[in-house]
Amino acid sequence: MNLVGEIIKVVKEVAKITGYEVNVRDNTIVLSSSDSPLKLEIKVSDSNVEFNLIYEGLEEYIEDLIDSGEDVRESIEYEVADIKNIAMYIKSKLSSRGIRIFDRVKEAELDIYDIVEEHLI
Repeated sequence: MNLVGEIIKVVKEVAKITGYEVNVRDNTIVLSSSDSPLKLEIKVSDSNVEFNLIYEGLEEYIEDLIDSGEDVRESIEYEVADIKNIAMYIKSKLSSRGIRIFDRVKEAELDIYDIVEEHLI
């Protein structure tokens, strides 16, 4: 099985347990939830795998959380932690294969928290 196929297999196992949805486009795998603007993006090229945390519609989502009276920081922290745990699980499954993994999740996490703070000021 090729690398993309192996990753898809692991991602689908995770999706089955967590309720996330899996979308595959060429060598890019996206794990997402309809309840959240946060998505785990996994890009595969040759023997490299890059993990990214992407966020589409985050500002509107934050506004909805504010309007509903929910604790915005807590909600976002929970969702980020969930995706980070999923990413760590997938990375651990790949680590024994000698694959170079580029983890960009932390960078995006910091950007997300900056956006949250801007909306709460």
